[in-house]
Amino acid sequence: MRLYRHQVNKQADTLMSDLLFPADQDIEQLKRDFDYYEPLTTHDSSLSRPIFSILAHRILAHHKAYRYIAESILTDLNNSQGNSQDGVHVGNMGASWMEMTLGVAGMIRADRGLEFHPHLPVQRSALTFKIRYRGSQFEMHITRNQAHFSLIEGDQVTIYCDGQEVALSSKAPVKRMMTVNLTEK
Repeated sequence: MRLYRHQVNKQADTLMSDLLFPADQDIEQLKRDFDYYEPLTTHDSSLSRPIFSILAHRILAHHKAYRYIAESILTDLNNSQGNSQDGVHVGNMGASWMEMTLGVAGMIRADRGLEFHPHLPVQRSALTFKIRYRGSQFEMHITRNQAHFSLIEGDQVTIYCDGQEVALSSKAPVKRMMTVNLTEK
């Protein structure tokens, strides 16, 4: 009965819908959702912190995003759920990859195609990963102020980085200069 006297969430279910349907709310609504649910969420699920991390990147709360990434990645090493003796949290491991691609790289599947809005944490110097998209595979390498895209295999593919069209072909890698605002909101 004591639990019912408090407003708490085990995990980020409402924010998960914000993550899955990014076009359904504007940034101000996303901030309101994040600010409302953050103090109420106990993170009793290992999948909760990655969702908060990704959305913290979207609302430009980069210090919070990085804190959630660190907590998420260390879930089993620190036994933060109190059950690591029963095995690893495999879903959390996959969600950690999502933190890098959807959060740090800002990857969103939009109507016009795959979009990236990268925000590299100040604690890191670079991030590199590969994506398979529309039958092609490309690599994205993010540094402090640039995003590099290289087609690895497949036909030409068009993606978007901070609103700019990026046509990837086997001819040459593409670099995009980025203006990154790391000011905490």
